[in-house]
Amino acid sequence: LFAPPMSADATPLAAPAAVVTTTIAPGSMRSGMIALAAVQLCFGLFTEFGRLAMDPVRGFTPFAVASWRIGAGAVVLLLLALAMYGRRALPARGDLGVLTLFAVLGIVLNQGLFLVGLDRSTPMNAGLVICLIPVFAYAIAVALGRERFHGRRALGVAVALGGAIPLFVARGADLSADHAFGNLLMAANAFCYAIYLVLSKPLLTRMPPLVLVAWIYVLSVPFLPLFLSGQDLVPQAASRGAWLS
Repeated sequence: LFAPPMSADATPLAAPAAVVTTTIAPGSMRSGMIALAAVQLCFGLFTEFGRLAMDPVRGFTPFAVASWRIGAGAVVLLLLALAMYGRRALPARGDLGVLTLFAVLGIVLNQGLFLVGLDRSTPMNAGLVICLIPVFAYAIAVALGRERFHGRRALGVAVALGGAIPLFVARGADLSADHAFGNLLMAANAFCYAIYLVLSKPLLTRMPPLVLVAWIYVLSVPFLPLFLSGQDLVPQAASRGAWLS
């Protein structure tokens, strides 16, 4: 944060809230942009590999995929967080409530809605719906007062979304009624994930990202019965390609 202005006798003067802002070092901004680009690449790949994993004949059901992701993710990410941060990987008791909320928004609803929606729609449609995440995130951040409305930012979001729509429509997006429910579920997923992104940002100022993600996976485990009910986690017909996907 910018330091508050000083008087002639070096006494801090009160600064209006509007003046206080956050600066980001160029190197940090650059590494953050690279990380986000990698995330978008993984999002794009997941729409394809998700369909392979959920092949109706030689694959898994959407809820079985979600169960594997949550269960394996909780174990692997918590072990990594403990190995890297030791006791710092243990959250404060007062943070458990908000972390549980993030688990519901960012993992349980996010994965459940997206996987069922993808199963009822197409990878191309999923790629288009993913473009709604920054739109929702910016709108929610402005509505909650976390961001100021800025014309250039709004225009940037609109240009990105407007550039993606013709690309996906030209390459086979199917907005027919047959996929309407699946598209709606994935849009709801994007909205839940956008809320999680906006609300979780302040917690990252005092909690490493890996620790936060590990605990929202761990706190998603109690919700696993919702996904596991009636699911075959090890279907005999599952192909090697489905397992690898």
